[in-house]
Amino acid sequence: MKELRGKGAGILAGEAILVISPNKVGDTLAIQFSEPSGTRNRWRLVVRVNTSEGDYNLGAFVTRPPYGTGDPAARVVALASHPGVKGWRVMCYGPRGAVARLSFSTRKIATGGTFGLVPVNGSQIISNRWSPSPNTGIKLLQGVATDGPGTVLEGYGYQDPAGTGGFIGFVDKATPIVNGDLFTIAPFPIPPGGTLVSWNLGDGVADGLRFVNQARWVVSATDNVVTIAAAGEAMRVQNKVV
Repeated sequence: MKELRGKGAGILAGEAILVISPNKVGDTLAIQFSEPSGTRNRWRLVVRVNTSEGDYNLGAFVTRPPYGTGDPAARVVALASHPGVKGWRVMCYGPRGAVARLSFSTRKIATGGTFGLVPVNGSQIISNRWSPSPNTGIKLLQGVATDGPGTVLEGYGYQDPAGTGGFIGFVDKATPIVNGDLFTIAPFPIPPGGTLVSWNLGDGVADGLRFVNQARWVVSATDNVVTIAAAGEAMRVQNKVV
């Protein structure tokens, strides 16, 4: 359990790192927060993950004790999920002088699990997240970046060195991509030889590109319409979404 004392907006009050054997780090994390009874302080928590692709923010949320008789000052505030995670870190920011305690528990999900943050007991998500985030070694020819309407800000992907390149593009639809589908935005070239590819879907005015159905990505052999690439061109892909 981590003891916290707020230092004001934007100043780190404390952080907790999950320190257990790597083979016991779970794909899911339950974040528990405890405050003195009767307080109404607003805290911001940032959840970071360590993966084979590096460290990054999974997302951020704010929490305060719910109103109402019997509502707990000690409570689970969020559930975090990330297949293939290697480590967890939670950073906390609170009002000057506020006190709280942070703890968490973790478990593995044999079937892979979901991805992202689920707010609990009145918490509210306040930032974007990365999605999808497959376990290292999982390579796909197409995938889903948003479960429904949403905005893709940026992303990156990696193709094995044996890959011959091609294009990665986005299609706005709620069903799997098929040959002949039209790209929503001009696709991005994939150099051969295992080079990391990155993209930014902003246009200099708007941050990112809005999808009204689902944001789906695909590895294509052509850049005018979708021609789904051969199996050997599959990629590991992550997109930053809102």
